Amino acid sequence: MELCMGFATGVATQVGQSILIPMNRELGFVVNYKKNIIKLKTELRGLEAKKNRIQDIVDEDTKNGRQIVLNVEEWLCKVAATEKELEEFFKDEANKNTCIRGCCPNLVSRLSLSKRAKKWSARVTSLVEEKFEVISYPAPLPREKPSFFDNIKIGVNMTDFKNLPKIKSVGFGIPMFGLNVHFS
Repeated sequence: MELCMGFATGVATQVGQSILIPMNRELGFVVNYKKNIIKLKTELRGLEAKKNRIQDIVDEDTKNGRQIVLNVEEWLCKVAATEKELEEFFKDEANKNTCIRGCCPNLVSRLSLSKRAKKWSARVTSLVEEKFEVISYPAPLPREKPSFFDNIKIGVNMTDFKNLPKIKSVGFGIPMFGLNVHFS
């Protein structure tokens, strides 16, 4: 008899643990619904503050003619997409929070929204914690455009000057009056 009771107690304990642990986790999402939503909103405000700081730096560097690092631009795109999706999430959260008549909380939707809020909270935290060593770098110098005269080689040699006729001037005075020029 004691053997059967011991066996039954062991089986009941194992079954209870395998059922209660997942149920407790699910129940925790429903109970901590408000806490998860508030935590997500707080982290979203932190993300918006960091995005605004980075965006101000990016705008200033762009205005000064610097190039923005690619991973910073990608991060800004991810943040914009995350903000858009969270805006839709909060609209859903407001609509799905209560049952049809609005008098009692809808536990199934609270469970779903709380799980989603927990996942979004982890994503937002990873975006906030992402660090950038460099945000921008100097733009490369513009290349010189080839001009028309680049292809023409101008070579002036002293021999060219020696072949010119020699000019000797004799006399003084105002040019064209009293000045004698002789070519040799």
